[in-house]
Amino acid sequence: MKNTASIKVIKGIAEMRRFSLEARKRGAKIALVPTMGALHAGHLALVGAARQKAAAVVVSIFVNPLQFGPREDLSVYPRDLAGDIAKLQKLGVAAVFIPEAAEIYPPGHRTHVEVDDLSQRLCGRARPTHFRGVATVVAKLFAIVQPHQAWFGQKDYQQLLIVRKMVRDLNSEIEIFDLPTVREADGLALSSRNSYLTPEQRPAALTLQQALHVAARIMAKGERSAAKIASNLREVIRTQPGAEIEYISICHPETLHELDTIEVRTLVALAVRVGRARLIDNALFDLRELSLRADLKKPSKPAAAAKPAPSPSPSERAGAKSAIKAAVKPVVKTAEKTSVKPVVKAAAKPLAPVAGKPAAKPAIKTPVKPATRPAAKSPAKSAASSVPKVNVAARKKAARR
Repeated sequence: MKNTASIKVIKGIAEMRRFSLEARKRGAKIALVPTMGALHAGHLALVGAARQKAAAVVVSIFVNPLQFGPREDLSVYPRDLAGDIAKLQKLGVAAVFIPEAAEIYPPGHRTHVEVDDLSQRLCGRARPTHFRGVATVVAKLFAIVQPHQAWFGQKDYQQLLIVRKMVRDLNSEIEIFDLPTVREADGLALSSRNSYLTPEQRPAALTLQQALHVAARIMAKGERSAAKIASNLREVIRTQPGAEIEYISICHPETLHELDTIEVRTLVALAVRVGRARLIDNALFDLRELSLRADLKKPSKPAAAAKPAPSPSPSERAGAKSAIKAAVKPVVKTAEKTSVKPVVKAAAKPLAPVAGKPAAKPAIKTPVKPATRPAAKSPAKSAASSVPKVNVAARKKAARR
């Protein structure tokens, strides 16, 4: 059933504060879902879950300039405000907050929020100011909306950790909830930046999810070396042209410190560039759960297993025999010329037949298979080796006497 209740569109900070104050006076619990717009099923899943726990759900739509680097896609980031509001209307959202950048960051703004260490790992290596921008805007949204709870997706796992750490460190009472990554039908993690991908780039984008499946299988089979697992994932991603690896991290799920050896709970995080799109994905593995999954321990099926060939028909068998004869004849003739005839000339006469038994056939008529018969001394060589050698010079000397 579609929700037909009107949605309140709020643009100013003062108006947003009044809305939240009134909701709190009514005893309504407020849930905030922070977004940058271009809403997809992942965002909507967060909204739906928030609706189950809070009477007043507020969705913020703000493309935050502080979390974009100098040469990143701020100016072209996907935007669809009318479409976003229509989607939120159907889900029964109480209010959508769409502030202007000039009000969030007034002239002379010099205050930032930064969570040390966590912000410098994974994506923070290539985007050194990104998480400072994320923490700053989330802190500001919390101060303006005054929610009881806030919702984030696990696809942005590092962001989720940083927000949780910030809330603890600042002694905030806001509850942080998260939901698993929502994926498209082919397994690609949903992201607003997926719109940058061309159909030809899609196979390269899918290598992230494929690599995570490989990681699960390898760990389930007992591999514990982080370096070996990372090497396998690198090979998977490099199978597709156009996939440029930014990082493959096998790390602790709370500190994001790189691991040498897999622990009971381990995070595998990936960042890969495909064309204009920078894609991230991750999976949190628990070895206790992997050990119970029999499907991961089965041997991998061959990439292209050949089907058994059908039995040949009588005509096919006859044709095959003819082909074999035609191929073998020249080989037999060559063998006879080079090895069989000299043996027959040098060999002694055949032995007389034993009474009551047929005479043995001459060796020349016995089928010869040079390629398969074991090497043996020829009769000629055996006979020659049994005759005592004569000293010709000694005979001549004796004759002169």
